[in-house]
Amino acid sequence: RVQDLMVDKFPNVSILNVTELVTKILGLFKTMSVAIKLMAYLCIIVGFFVIYAIIQNQLRKRSYDIALMKSFGSSSGFLVKQFLIEYLLMSLVATLVGSFFSIIFGNLISRMFFDGVWSIDWNYLGGIILLMCFVTAFIVFLSTFNIYKKPIKGLLE
Repeated sequence: RVQDLMVDKFPNVSILNVTELVTKILGLFKTMSVAIKLMAYLCIIVGFFVIYAIIQNQLRKRSYDIALMKSFGSSSGFLVKQFLIEYLLMSLVATLVGSFFSIIFGNLISRMFFDGVWSIDWNYLGGIILLMCFVTAFIVFLSTFNIYKKPIKGLLE
């Protein structure tokens, strides 16, 4: 009623319901936040598949080397240890480099568009790094044993 009276008395004055406007903007930001988190999770899942494909491809390319190691008497434990060290180091370095650039670009975007309102969730970041190393180790462990089970002749083909 007060708004109607003000508009009647002062027709050139506009009245905005600030509470409703702020509520709508916050709802929009929450929706955007959910969409961005969903995209981040999808990127992580796709990253796992990419890691799996890379490891499988590299182990297939190195099947001749694995056959030579097997023919000289290398145990499966030795092969798994060698590949675990190699791929865990690559995974750790790639994850750390990716995390570093995500922090830099996140901070840059925050300063450019959101007036620097930004904080790093170190627990989440550390969890992602550990999860990537665990998934890499798991894939290498399974893949190496699958290749080691093959006969030498099958690896050389």
